[in-house]
Amino acid sequence: MLKFWSCVAIGVMAIRVDAQTESDWPQFLGPQRNGISAETELLDSWPENGPQEMWRVAGGVGMSGLAIRRGRLLTMVQTAGQQRVICLHAKTGKTL
Repeated sequence: MLKFWSCVAIGVMAIRVDAQTESDWPQFLGPQRNGISAETELLDSWPENGPQEMWRVAGGVGMSGLAIRRGRLLTMVQTAGQQRVICLHAKTGKTL
């Protein structure tokens, strides 16, 4: 349970800090809550074999969107009838 609340605390602290980078997506629908990314040079179509998968983690049934801030990815999942917040390193997928 301590790990759960630590992750929640990290998420709250990460979202409350004012400084953010262009790749941060700190809240529902992104920085401006409009679902629009300011990223540039995005692909118009996927390569034949699709984009390269960076990492994958087991999570459960998705219960929310993703929030990304300062290299941390937070989301909510449901497994075995219990809902939980997960906090992952955005580049590696390792549990924080």
